[in-house]
Amino acid sequence: MLQTQASIIQARRVGPGMSILTLRAPDIASRARAGQLVLVRCSDADDPYLRRAFPLFAITPPDIALLVRADEPGRRWLAHQATGTIDLLGPVGRGFTLSPLTRNLLLVSEGLAIACLAALARVATAAGIAVTLAAGAPSATTTLPADLLPTDVEYLVATADGSLGQRGTVASLLPDVVQWADQIGAAGSPALYRALSEVIARHRLIVDDDFAQVWWLGPIACGLGTCLSCTVETRHGRVLSCREGPVFRLRDLDLTAIEMDHYGEVNRA
Repeated sequence: MLQTQASIIQARRVGPGMSILTLRAPDIASRARAGQLVLVRCSDADDPYLRRAFPLFAITPPDIALLVRADEPGRRWLAHQATGTIDLLGPVGRGFTLSPLTRNLLLVSEGLAIACLAALARVATAAGIAVTLAAGAPSATTTLPADLLPTDVEYLVATADGSLGQRGTVASLLPDVVQWADQIGAAGSPALYRALSEVIARHRLIVDDDFAQVWWLGPIACGLGTCLSCTVETRHGRVLSCREGPVFRLRDLDLTAIEMDHYGEVNRA
């Protein structure tokens, strides 16, 4: 992992409270893989103190791009930067792995978790792989614009209010698309991963370990494995997302323990 000062190349607003920040970071871009993170210092001072973790939305050496949602103080500060440099640490963690046998790739996302799948879509289409992206969002205004994806990607959308695509959640799209996929990459909630596991079990007789890979959306603070804030429950015990993730095999996650932890956190709040 490297620390670097990345120059802002472009800041583009792409929706309400959302922008794409393109940064010149050749050392990170040359090493990064789809699914990895960077930790961004989101202040000129000490508040907020902790860096913010962002998945790499695009990797086009010497540049990288981040999808920024201005929904809290640190990310709001970053979203308003148009010139200058940004302090980065990265790349963090393990990214997605594409099998050399994959010809049809299914990507599944909820909300702005789609940010960590866009780079994978670019890698796959460049390799001649057919890509379908099934995305869920609350409404049309919170959906990633189609022009931010490679033109060859088949983009299927479900919105909670029915304002774009099919009404409902992205899970409702899965039965029609899981059957033909050679490999799946997903980013979303534990509930989505549970639904994806159930659809795979119903519609696929045999799958290998890397068939479904998922991006874990938990907090990452230090990125070095010292703060222990990014612990994830797996079938092999607890691991750190910043080291073993943020991309995991779906079958390795202990979804029952993860959902119980999430339920406990909601009730304690």
